[in-house]
Amino acid sequence: MVIQGSRSVEERLGDLSESVAALTRRVEELSLRLDAMTGMAPALGAAPADAGAGGPAAEPVPSVEKWVGQSSLLSRIAMVSFVLVVALVLRTLTDSQIVGVGVGVVLGLAYSALLVAIGCWLLARGLRGQRVLPVCGAVLLCSIALEAHRKFQIVSADKVHWILLADLLAVGALGLRFRMDSIVAVAVLAPVVSALTVGFPNLQFPLVALLFLAANGMALLARRVVRLEWLAWGTFFPTLFFWLCWSWKANAHLRHPGTPGADGLAVAWFLPWLAAFVAFYALAAAVRTYAAPRSPGSFHAFVPAGNAMWAHPAALAVAIPGGGLAGIGGIALGAAVAHFAFAAWLWRRLRGQAIGITTFTLAGVLLLALGVATLAPSLALAAAVLAAVALGLARFASASRSPGLRLTALLLQVAMGAAAVAGGLYAVPSTSPGIHLGAAVVVVVFASWHYLHDFRHTPPAGSWYAYVDAKNRASILLLWSATAAGFGMLRVLLDRFLLWLGAASPHAFLCGQSVLLNLASIALLLWGLRAANRQALLTAVLVAACGGLKVFGADMLEARGVPLVLSVFSFGLAAAVASVVLGRLQRGNAGPGQGPPAARSRPGARPLPVYTALRAFVLRLRAVSVSLPNGRHGPPAAEPRAAGRRAP
Repeated sequence: MVIQGSRSVEERLGDLSESVAALTRRVEELSLRLDAMTGMAPALGAAPADAGAGGPAAEPVPSVEKWVGQSSLLSRIAMVSFVLVVALVLRTLTDSQIVGVGVGVVLGLAYSALLVAIGCWLLARGLRGQRVLPVCGAVLLCSIALEAHRKFQIVSADKVHWILLADLLAVGALGLRFRMDSIVAVAVLAPVVSALTVGFPNLQFPLVALLFLAANGMALLARRVVRLEWLAWGTFFPTLFFWLCWSWKANAHLRHPGTPGADGLAVAWFLPWLAAFVAFYALAAAVRTYAAPRSPGSFHAFVPAGNAMWAHPAALAVAIPGGGLAGIGGIALGAAVAHFAFAAWLWRRLRGQAIGITTFTLAGVLLLALGVATLAPSLALAAAVLAAVALGLARFASASRSPGLRLTALLLQVAMGAAAVAGGLYAVPSTSPGIHLGAAVVVVVFASWHYLHDFRHTPPAGSWYAYVDAKNRASILLLWSATAAGFGMLRVLLDRFLLWLGAASPHAFLCGQSVLLNLASIALLLWGLRAANRQALLTAVLVAACGGLKVFGADMLEARGVPLVLSVFSFGLAAAVASVVLGRLQRGNAGPGQGPPAARSRPGARPLPVYTALRAFVLRLRAVSVSLPNGRHGPPAAEPRAAGRRAP
């Protein structure tokens, strides 16, 4: 009995093994048939190669065919074709007047909505490959609405915009619900592009603004839900184009009230909608920066400053002809204070470097500059305020060890100095010499203080600023800005002094400027010698070169008399001082018995002529610049003599 039972178990095991083998072969046959149907297998009835039989190896499947099979590209193309067939049938029935135009438009819109509904039902059942239907429905809905308005003219522009808005919200919500990035992208971009074509350039601006605001909100939600970063940029640039069109049309209408095409302009709604967009972008950037202050993303890092760059000019386009500059300037100053407060709160929260601190501080600086420029009655007040702001920002950058704020402060100070020169702050004769002179003094003081602060505080160690500018060479731009402001201030003083003496003449003022340049070069040389500052010496070279060019290129040709004598004498004095200063530095940096031949005087040698002094000055500076340290300390002391060694 035991033997028969054991044999029965063995027989059952054999039967089970045969059944498993048969099922395995069946599964392999079905797999091959499925692969053959999708184009992945070379033949439908190919038998599986036995692994142990040593048969010929299967041919490798081409990558293109494999991609086509895995991505279901052909099935999606077929589905799109069938969808278009039904749409074309409806279009043919409408064109042949078998059905009325209104009925055909209604059928087309219903068909598009049906496609979206069927796609939603299929996605809810887990068939994620059926995303083609909602995409086709969204595109068809936009195209049918546009054609009904532009060709058949049975749907007004207002109704078209409401249809596009419903399409955006419904299909966009569907894509977010099932986390389909392609559905969200089409749902946002198709209505945005369609809205810009309805009656362009005479758009229905308030309705288009509503649609664009919804599109931007959907794009930001897509970035958070489906990680679609580029869609925010894709909606931002069409939004800028829309505001460019609206501001241009509104400005033309306010300047010329009889301009045609002002039906949907709605100038009264311009500033409220602009404020809504600005608040939306600022709030989105603040929320994202609060969540991830060190990596908010490229779009949210750009938005605070970009908001200021596009919104303020758009507001001025309406405020200038409408007479609302004071309100725009006040709003800009209030927004600047809000951005500064948020950046300070972030710094107190993090106590370290963060991109969000830099972006909101930069936006605050831009808004402050734009607000001051809008409200200031003259360039003098704006220049003085911005110079002080740049210095304060530099000190805050050192306290927070932020390289981005350091660069922002430097660029603000340099840009303000360039604007003061280009705007005629130092022009003579001046209508308000006292105001301009006071502003020039303030700019010189703050620009010089800014340079000394940056020169003494090196960039934060390990930051990108220290990697790019390890030797702090960029601070020379601050020195040049301070030098230019100082020359402008002295130029205004020279004009007032000559008027006070009663010696105001074109020759005196022309040569007096050359004297100022040469004296400034001497002052920079002496300061560079005392502080061993290579940047000061280089600036002195440039100032001396400008003085020499002005003396021999302008004064010698146009001036006469005592002013010309003083001009040439000042340049010779500057060249002589340069020779002495650079020779002293060269002797201090050279070892015993070393140095260029010009440094070793020969007995009975005659002094250099004036016309060769500048050449000797440049040669000495070249020799010194190799060995001069880039610091605040003086030249290194000479090496101690060895015991018992006599001096040469």
